[in-house]
Amino acid sequence: MVTDGPPATALGFNPPDFDIMKKPPRGRDDSLLSGWVLIRYTVIGFYVGAATVGIFIYWYLYAESGDGHTLITWDQLSHWAHCRSWEKGAFAPVNFDGYTGVDLL
Repeated sequence: MVTDGPPATALGFNPPDFDIMKKPPRGRDDSLLSGWVLIRYTVIGFYVGAATVGIFIYWYLYAESGDGHTLITWDQLSHWAHCRSWEKGAFAPVNFDGYTGVDLL
């Protein structure tokens, strides 16, 4: 899904060029991205990145969707490297064909 995002975003935000085959090829010294296009893609990239991270944070902090995932605190999410020191019984087990998910690392 991640690798499909940039091409889909570029195709979705650019208007169609119906007479592209009637135009001569681009010159060797012509740039691929103009200044405005680069700024536009950068803004769109930050927007898509912020939305993705925001949805990730919302999912683990607030979303009670009934799928059994355990909600965690902001402190746990922002200090995920210290998960070995978390209480072992603080999370609901996840069952993937017998794997309980209790051993966090």
